[in-house]
Amino acid sequence: MELLLVLDRSGSMRHSMQTLLSFAQDLVRDFEIGEGLTRVGVVQFNGDAQVLLSLSSSEAAIDSAIGGGGPSSGMTSISDGIEHAVGLLGAGARPGVPVTMLVLTDGVQTVDGGDRAAIAAAVSAKARGVQLFAVGFG
Repeated sequence: MELLLVLDRSGSMRHSMQTLLSFAQDLVRDFEIGEGLTRVGVVQFNGDAQVLLSLSSSEAAIDSAIGGGGPSSGMTSISDGIEHAVGLLGAGARPGVPVTMLVLTDGVQTVDGGDRAAIAAAVSAKARGVQLFAVGFG
């Protein structure tokens, strides 16, 4: 499996950030990580998105990426997070391997076209065969 973690680091996550990070780290530990098994990519977003880790089978790199993204700040662009995560599939996804995306967030998109843009990004990801789940915090 290719597992894409999309982490909300907007300002509104300030009080829930540690819970979100712990959840993400615990979740990854439930998978068998390895080159022929599960690989994980990590993206964070606030008003913009940033790839913290391309698809990787290194447990240390995955754990470091989840915990090392920086403080919560700014607005919320869920669509940027989804689009950056889908971008990880272009260069390194394994053909025929299922792709699951988990968007961990506390709310609605506040910039870049609002909820309509977030929904469009999710629909586009699903059209590419990505199984997408949103997990709410806060």
